[in-house]
Order: sequence, then C-alpha cells, then structure tokens
Amino acid sequence: MRTLISLALLLAVAGCQWGAPPRIPYVDGTTYVEPDGRRTPLPGQERLGVTGITRYHGGHLVADGRIFEGTVGLASIVGGKRTELGPCATGVGVLSGDRERVAWLTMGCPESNQLGPTVVHVDDTARDAGWSRSLGRQYLFFAVGFLGEAVVITGWREPVWVVPRSGPVTPVPHLRHAVDAHGTLVAGDQGVVDTATGELLWRDPHIALSSFSPDGRLLLGHRGRGSVLLDARTGRRLATLPARLRTITWEDEGHLLAVAYGHHREALVRIGLDGRAELTGPVVDERPYGYTFETQP
Repeated sequence: MRTLISLALLLAVAGCQWGAPPRIPYVDGTTYVEPDGRRTPLPGQERLGVTGITRYHGGHLVADGRIFEGTVGLASIVGGKRTELGPCATGVGVLSGDRERVAWLTMGCPESNQLGPTVVHVDDTARDAGWSRSLGRQYLFFAVGFLGEAVVITGWREPVWVVPRSGPVTPVPHLRHAVDAHGTLVAGDQGVVDTATGELLWRDPHIALSSFSPDGRLLLGHRGRGSVLLDARTGRRLATLPARLRTITWEDEGHLLAVAYGHHREALVRIGLDGRAELTGPVVDERPYGYTFETQP
C-alpha cells in the first residue's frame, strides 16, 4: 500500500508521463551512472557517500558526506585511483562554460582544529595544466563560477571576490553572497549584478536564487516552499515548478532534472520550462545518499 501511495504521488507530480533517462551523468548512491546506462562504482566512497561530483582529468572530483561547518572531504578518482585532496574543501567545485576548466577551494578542517590557508585551485578537466593561489589565511569560501579566466568565490556574508591567477583580487559590487556566475553576470541570493558595468540589474528580497541555465538566459530560484524560473536579466517570473522537489540541476537549456519525493520514496524527474514534469527513473526508497547530479556549467 505504501508503495502504491508513493507511486501515485510521484506520478501526480510528474503529470502521469514517463520520459527518457537523464541525459547527463549522475550518482545513484555511490555508483556513477552515464547517460547510456553504464554503471561504475566509485572506489572508496562506499562508507563516505557522495555529495558532489564533477569531471576531472578523465575521471572525477568527488565530494563526500563528511560535512562539518561548511566543509567536506574531497578526493580525485582518476583511472580507478582515489587521491585525497584538502585537507578539507567546500565542495566539488564549478565548471567553466566551455567545460574545459574546473575550480575548487581547499582549507583546514575546523572540526579537528587543523589550520591551513584557503587555496583557490583551477585545473583543466582533461589534463594537468592549471594553477593554485593561496588567499593567505583560512577563510570559509566557496567557488561560484568563472568570469573569463578568473574565479568568483563567496563566503557566507563576506564580500564576493574575483580571483585571477595573478594580480589584484577584486570585489563584486552590491553582493554579500553569490550562488552562480555566467558570462559577465553574477547572481547573489536575491539579485543579479552585471560585472561589465558594475550595475545591480534587479533584486527581489522574496527570492532565493540558485543557478543560471546553461545559456545564461534563465535563473532557477526558490520562493516560499516552491521553485520558480526567472528571466536572468530582469527577474521576471516565467514558470512555477512542481512541489516536493530537491537536488535540482539543469539538464540542458530547456530542461531541469530533480529528485521528487514523498512518503519516504523518491524518483528522478525531468521538468520543462513550462513547469511540466515527467518521470525519468523508477520510484525507490529514500536512502542516506540517494541521487547526486554531476556538476554542470
């Protein structure tokens, strides 16, 4: 009976439609799933879980479930070999728009009183050809995105900084926190700045922003208990997404992927720009580490 109730709820969320499997890679528990259905266990993650994954040197950067005061454990898995990075990190990092570079931050671990400088790392996704830059002391910063060759980083309520390979580190005006960057635009919690002009394009105190679409035209945001799609340059609301969604990401310019949940069950769904959804996978029991989508630019 519980299964039938959960299935009915998820089918209602998905508009009673079934669609093709996800067109981007994702992690099911600790198993990497490619769009063609191939499944590969991620070595060493069985007891640690997976909270983020992005491409790196023909393999992946993998953030695990050792979460404490904003930090996680981070490792590279390349050619089946797992290498710990860190000592701690603030996530799996971000991709450049052309998918050729990845940026992440490492620092000390606050739970163990292990001090260490916060370091910005940038590397090619396919080969070892990157750079690192220390910020001089330990801060809790997160990688947000790229502005050209530089990396945008943010703290909880610190200024938002643009960090190049060399030269001065500069702030993004008007923002005390950022969530994503695309082209010259940087999205804060509740508004968007165009760094080409330094102008605050718009601000809405009732919205919590999340991520740009791959083409930069749209923004995913959250209002109350629901999610909405907005015009990135004006903040105009374009669509409201179904309720009871979590772990939402962009599949392409016209679709998002999310986890729909209810009655301790969950399933992957695809959502169009009109807010309509379809199931893309089976309904399963909720797990401590369920679905994690691969990082998209």
